[in-house]
Amino acid sequence: MSREMENLDELPVLEPPLLGRQHRSLAEFVTDRIADEIVSGGLPAGSRLTEMALAERLGVSRSPIREALRNLSREGLVDLIPRRGAQVASVSSEDAVQLYECRMLLEPEACRGAVPALTDPDILILQALLGDMRSADTGADMSLFLAANHGYHRRWLHACPNPILQELIELTWLRTERYWRLFKYLPADYIDGSVAYHQRLHSAIVDRDADEAARSRSRS
Repeated sequence: MSREMENLDELPVLEPPLLGRQHRSLAEFVTDRIADEIVSGGLPAGSRLTEMALAERLGVSRSPIREALRNLSREGLVDLIPRRGAQVASVSSEDAVQLYECRMLLEPEACRGAVPALTDPDILILQALLGDMRSADTGADMSLFLAANHGYHRRWLHACPNPILQELIELTWLRTERYWRLFKYLPADYIDGSVAYHQRLHSAIVDRDADEAARSRSRS
């Protein structure tokens, strides 16, 4: 048995999702599970990812596995190599920095377009999510903070009138969060700095000042 297959066999068998879920939901489930194994170190860089072994372990067909590997290739976590198949990519902290720079090119314009379309209920939800970020314990697992952070951005992004821009930003967010988890990339003072930024952004949103919201997003 190859070392790569041994890596897969050592991983716990996961309960499959409920039958009857749509194919895309199943593919997303599989994408997240494989990504979690990569980020946690269960599948180190260079590990070969075979559709058959993954399908058997996850209790799904090969079709959602194939789609999940394509998704993870777009995220930069998996390399799809012609005639050799898929393997876990080598990702550096510089990749995370460059990805963040790309976000800063996309998000200000999306924010500018979204602010005028946000409703009063949207703003109330944003306020609650900002409160969740403020109350996050800096010594706790960053996942709770990141969930509120992502929820805040998803809420204003859904109002952006450009669906292609929405899709590109969603992808960069997902990759950024996976990379943060991979490198434990967030510094100890990240929460304080992020909350201060979000407060400035939120003030601009409440004032319906789209230009200031965009400027705030470009300065984060």
